[in-house]
Amino acid sequence: MKLLHLTNSKNINSIIKNGLLPSYIEHNGHWEKFQSYLMHRYCIYLWDAETYKNDKYIRDMIYCRMFIHPRNKIFKQKRT
Repeated sequence: MKLLHLTNSKNINSIIKNGLLPSYIEHNGHWEKFQSYLMHRYCIYLWDAETYKNDKYIRDMIYCRMFIHPRNKIFKQKRT
């Protein structure tokens, strides 16, 4: 099985040194679905490259990671 993990290129050195590190699950809907499988609110998001072979899916995931997540973090910081 081939899996896809999207990250910023600035993380490459850390990944080479430490491997993939889990990130905090910020979206409450994701946490509600995953909490029965996880001990903590951290996970590594991967996409099954064999199941999702279309280019649009990959482009959408890149857009989400590179633009939507940072925008949501900025918005959340301004609200607190």
